[in-house]
Formats: sequence, structure tokens, C-alpha cells
Amino acid sequence: MNIKTLSRQLAGQVAVSQRDKAVRGDSVKVVAYGLELIIDTLIKFILILGCASAVGLGQEVLLALAVFWSMRSQAGGYHMRTSAGCTFMMIALCGISAVVSKFLRWNSVFLILSVFFVLVLLYWSAPCDTKNNPISKISIRKKMKRNALIVMSFWGIIALISSADSVKGLIMIPCIWESLTILPYGKLFGRKANSVSGG
Repeated sequence: MNIKTLSRQLAGQVAVSQRDKAVRGDSVKVVAYGLELIIDTLIKFILILGCASAVGLGQEVLLALAVFWSMRSQAGGYHMRTSAGCTFMMIALCGISAVVSKFLRWNSVFLILSVFFVLVLLYWSAPCDTKNNPISKISIRKKMKRNALIVMSFWGIIALISSADSVKGLIMIPCIWESLTILPYGKLFGRKANSVSGG
């Protein structure tokens, strides 16, 4: 049984259990899609963290995931076409972050410039919506842009006050990665993305 089938069955059971018919028709599809995303995300999280723990990188990968997902939840960004592709990209991101952060040295100037670079890209392009998750209301787009800038500022401050280069890398590499996935027209990935510039 695949995730989509399981999600539909669970959504159907929720609909049957609702006496007030709050979850019927199109609402069942929405619930099923939400359940599919939750289950898929949990599986990815367990798989990635399990693999990382097996090679002794559990804490590093957990931090990289926390940074990336907190940014992604507000800034949006490019999505792979399949769940397998998404899982592969997340493993690549976490692996690159965990390994490179052990060797890359972040002096103050380089770190400040990196934080500024990400903030500029967020201001220019966040939030980036997708075909399956369009963001049509201007008020929501402005709120998400503001939140993305706040989240990045938070992680930037943590990176600046951290004395460990590895922590700086585990924060900044996912932030830079995320900021590149929201560039207009998905130039780096060959697929169009929608974003709003400025306010």
C-alpha cells in the first residue's frame, strides 16, 4: 500500500466518522492530501535521521534539518517532482551540510556577507509558491516574507554568536541552499517558480 492510498483511506474514515458532515466531498481530498504530506514527511525525517545516526552524524543532520525546514516553511521554494527525488535531495543537503561544515572555516566577514546574501534573496524572492501550493493573497505573501526574514535573522544571529565553525556551517549551508531554491524561474533547477519581489 502506498502513501497516497493510505492517506485516502484514512481521510475516508475521518469523513465517515463526522456526523455533522464537516469532512465530505472535496474536503476529503484536502484531508487526504494533508495526511499524505504528513506521512511522507515523517517517513523522510525518520529515514534521513536514521541514516545520519548510523554514521554518527545524527546531531549535525538534526540541526541542518531544523534550519532548512524552518526556512522552507516560510520562504517556500522549488520542489522535486517525486517524493523519492525530494528524499534524495534532502539526504544530499544534509550530507553536504554535515561533511562540509567540518572543514569550512567561517570568518566574521564571510559569515556576515553570507547572512546578508541570504536576506537579500529572501527579500527579493520569498515566498516562492508552487503549482500545488499557490499563494494568492498579498497579505499572506507579505506575512510569509516577513517571517522568512525573521527566521533567517534568528539563524544568522545564532551562527554569529556560535564559536564552532561546524555549527556556523550547519546553519548557513541549508540557509544558502534554501535561498537559491526560491530564485525566480528556478534558474538553477530548470523549472519555473513563482515569487514576489519587494514588499
